Amino acid sequence: MAPPVLPPEWWVLERYGEAFASRHIGVVIRAYRTDPRWRGVYGSAGISQSLVARWACMAQAHVSRTEAGPPEQHLDRLIAWAELLHMPQELLWFDLPERTRRVHRSPAGPGSPLPFSAAPAVPGASPGFGWFAGESAGTVVASVPDRVGLVEVEIIREMTETYRAIDNRHGGGRMRSLVVDFLASSVGGWLRADCPQRGVKDQLFVAAAGLSHLAGWSSYDVGDRDSGGRHLRQAHKLAMAAGDVALSAEMLAGMAHQAAHAWSGALAIDLAVSARDSARRSGVGVLVAEASAMAAHAYAVNRDRPASLAALTDAETTFSASEDAERPSWLAYFDRAYLAAKTGHVLAVLGDFEQAERAARDSLAMADGYDRGKMFNLSLLANILAAQGKIDEAADLAVKAVGLAADLASARSVSYLTSVAARLAPHRAHPGAAMALDRMRTAGISVNPQQS
Repeated sequence: MAPPVLPPEWWVLERYGEAFASRHIGVVIRAYRTDPRWRGVYGSAGISQSLVARWACMAQAHVSRTEAGPPEQHLDRLIAWAELLHMPQELLWFDLPERTRRVHRSPAGPGSPLPFSAAPAVPGASPGFGWFAGESAGTVVASVPDRVGLVEVEIIREMTETYRAIDNRHGGGRMRSLVVDFLASSVGGWLRADCPQRGVKDQLFVAAAGLSHLAGWSSYDVGDRDSGGRHLRQAHKLAMAAGDVALSAEMLAGMAHQAAHAWSGALAIDLAVSARDSARRSGVGVLVAEASAMAAHAYAVNRDRPASLAALTDAETTFSASEDAERPSWLAYFDRAYLAAKTGHVLAVLGDFEQAERAARDSLAMADGYDRGKMFNLSLLANILAAQGKIDEAADLAVKAVGLAADLASARSVSYLTSVAARLAPHRAHPGAAMALDRMRTAGISVNPQQS
């Protein structure tokens, strides 16, 4: 679900002139939400903060703070709000990126996908690193050292490997702040330093991209999708600056994944197609399969069943042909179980629960060390079974998933369980469902959610 694309003339009312003159993005958002013209679509109160929060992939409380708190000063966040709600440049007190201006000038109608193109890196230029230093209050930003070398590259790689293992086993909440602080306090300075050794700069960019990628996923895992997306975009810039086409494709695939789970189908399609194009240029078959799986999810969210099924077939065929081929170490996680989980998600979105069940069962054959992923896949299968009325097994799996989630610091885990609870809630008269719902309630999971 995404905000409607509005024509420029929508914004000419006096209410918007006063809102933009305040230079407070929260005032503009409130004026937008409460515009009387929304009443016929969203009811007498206009657009709720909760709906805006869903569009922005954040908590409703964050929207409330943005509206009621002091004016937002962070340029990246101002741009994100302007892009989300399609605000015209001529009314803003800050500059939008040129790509966004082209989107606003284009004759695209409602629901049209936002163009996404990865601009090639300029030789010798460094991508911007402001996001590393500005995310968390109180972060100490290190000074730029005189020079860096392979030692710093190895430090980043080792830190990334260590923190990724913690993330996979215990959730993003266990290490996210450590990663973000390390990016701001050390890596940001290293990226600006001189690298006298040939080739070290590119290696440094690639290593930093990997760590920023991890920061993006750990942020997403704790429910901070705004920061998650920004870290992935920063990682993409770094990969492009280093000329690593495969790694840049991985970042685009990650952005497509997050957009699809936010039900932003058009944007997810654009990102997934860009990821697949880059993956094909890289020659890494498994990466092409991953991007195709992301495209399948995006098309499913956008209700394009034929395109979704075609992309799923492409993902399976490509993976089978390249499963044993050499791949980058950072792509080791994408195995047959991961592809099966993605397939189950896609088929569930399409409503093919019988086929989705088979895929979800296959997804349980996971490698060790992915405790959070196992919890996700148990929840996925429980959700699919409950959708078919197979309550006994669904309830048993839900209880197992609750047990695994107990030690996870992961907002996504809560979201998965909340979705399962929504499926089981209509069957609360069933003893198994009642027991599972009681376990969820005890674990702090809402057991009376609305099934989306």
